[in-house]
Amino acid sequence: MCNGSEIEIQNSGATAITSMQIEYSINNGIKGTYNWTGNLNFMEKAIVVLPTIANYWNSLTNGTNTFLARIISTNGQSDQYIHNDDIIREFSASEVLLSNFVLEFTTNAAGFQSSYNVRDENGSILVQRSSLASNSTYRDTFNLTAGCYSINVFDSNDDGLSFFGNTNGNGSVRIKNLIGSTLKIFEPNFGDGFKYSFTIPTTVNIDEVELSQSISIYPNPASSRLTLETTGLKNNVWNIFDGMGRRVATGRTLNEHHSKTQISVDDYAAGIYYLHLSNGGTTTVKKFTISK
Repeated sequence: MCNGSEIEIQNSGATAITSMQIEYSINNGIKGTYNWTGNLNFMEKAIVVLPTIANYWNSLTNGTNTFLARIISTNGQSDQYIHNDDIIREFSASEVLLSNFVLEFTTNAAGFQSSYNVRDENGSILVQRSSLASNSTYRDTFNLTAGCYSINVFDSNDDGLSFFGNTNGNGSVRIKNLIGSTLKIFEPNFGDGFKYSFTIPTTVNIDEVELSQSISIYPNPASSRLTLETTGLKNNVWNIFDGMGRRVATGRTLNEHHSKTQISVDDYAAGIYYLHLSNGGTTTVKKFTISK
């Protein structure tokens, strides 16, 4: 939905269609009108991309949304058969942020490999950083209008900001509010990069946006202490298993939306381990290495 809405139209009548006026909206909010021209004979189809208009995303919610497209006229006249002129689809939006937030990007020892940008729904670049210094933190503060956006992160060596197979240490990518509280943590072992899409609503009467659950462990490799950092996972059980499947430690995350749990690994032998974090009926597994 970030780059406009796409629909399929079909001519089920005997007369060729050469023009069509289409009205569309989200949650019956701001309505757009698109004038399509072409040539559709009987039962022929065409794909139509409806462009994003000003304030189009204002009525977007963080739950289920409804997209409506309606044919207003064909060939300059009201359609002779109106019963198939509407298309209605429900969809879930990208994660929702408040308009003011901070993107915090911390490089590892190979900062030159990292780059990132933030784009709006039209693909225009709002912020772009490359040739980053090693072991440095960059903070970009945003005050965005309602709409659809993406954060795009790249790594030229295909090993992200944390990878057990090198000695570059660990970096991180976080979204924070203006007072410094972490809203979202991105997995640092992301290979050659990742794209995170989000929307900004017009609603401003909410205190905080709790983003999807996220989990990060670092440093990786670890030697004496491992940090388990979570967002949206309160008081959940974690277990650590060695390479033979034996449980070597267990505990719980703090009863906070964003928490850091320090785990001592001083007594662990060098090797590969797995942290299991249970959330209801779902278990997330994170692999890490102990290096002595």
